[in-house]
Amino acid sequence: AVVDESDLSWKIRQQATMCVAAFITFKKSMLKETYPKSTKRQRYCDVLASFLEKRLGERDDTVRIKVLNTVKLMVKESALFNGGSNVSKAKGSRPPLVRQKSWDFPNADGVSDKVLKQFKTANLQIKCALFDLLQQLCITLQIRPGMFPFAAAIEPILDGVKSSDLELQIHALSFLETLASVSQDSKHFEANIAQVVEAVGSAAKLASKDRIKLHALKASGALSLCVDAKDEKSAGGLFAAVFGCMKLRDIDDEVKRAALAAVA
Repeated sequence: AVVDESDLSWKIRQQATMCVAAFITFKKSMLKETYPKSTKRQRYCDVLASFLEKRLGERDDTVRIKVLNTVKLMVKESALFNGGSNVSKAKGSRPPLVRQKSWDFPNADGVSDKVLKQFKTANLQIKCALFDLLQQLCITLQIRPGMFPFAAAIEPILDGVKSSDLELQIHALSFLETLASVSQDSKHFEANIAQVVEAVGSAAKLASKDRIKLHALKASGALSLCVDAKDEKSAGGLFAAVFGCMKLRDIDDEVKRAALAAVA
């Protein structure tokens, strides 16, 4: 591809996206108000969500990451999270449960589908940003059962967990932990549970980095909630991976705690 060095339009798009992110962050109280220039009496949140969805196909990677992060911010602002004790930010805690919606993120299921389709052509950095956005969509859409495409998310997770890139592995495992914690339903994983368990087990047992083991163990604990009670092979695979980490001597204490939590 030929790059036109005189084309600075990407900087304008980047700054525009940053302005939208700043508005969402500092003027969140206005998001539910009517947008003055809207002929259909749309709210600010509707107009901004529509704008961001159209920008998901951004051609410049630098701008694209800004767009993905801003969509993530927008999705997060669309729901109110439970402030109870089960929403601890401590390491190892489950994703926060949504208490109620502040406003509906327009076409949330369509956005999820668009994001999932981008994995095939995305670079490593973009894939990490895609996982972050999907994680937020998954958490937020708990208030709208059936809206998140659980089955379609398995393929990019498997590719990410098997990747040789450390950061991509971590993002994929972190998303899997969230997905399983939110789902807690064997039906969402039944077609791919063997592959998922094998990939997570390999990451827990074979990874040389404690960070990978930590996230693999957290994912194993959450995934155990999605294994059918009659599926002894998958349950055994998870237990073998977790128990194998517990027997290691030269291992970080945080990893050991994650293994104990997974067994529990």
